Amino acid sequence: MRSPPSYKVGEKTVYSMAQAGELPAFKVRGQWRFSRADIDAWIGQQKRTTQDHLDEDQQ
Repeated sequence: MRSPPSYKVGEKTVYSMAQAGELPAFKVRGQWRFSRADIDAWIGQQKRTTQDHLDEDQQ
């Protein structure tokens, strides 16, 4: 998989995160597969979680 340039994440990082279960992915015959919709949803969740923590810190 090549990371889309807009994500600015290294290929090794992506595979490591997938293997650790930190990134939504699945294997087909030993090769990692990534759904763009799942990745985009995951990014949205990460943004919300980060914003929630920032909001808590400001209170």
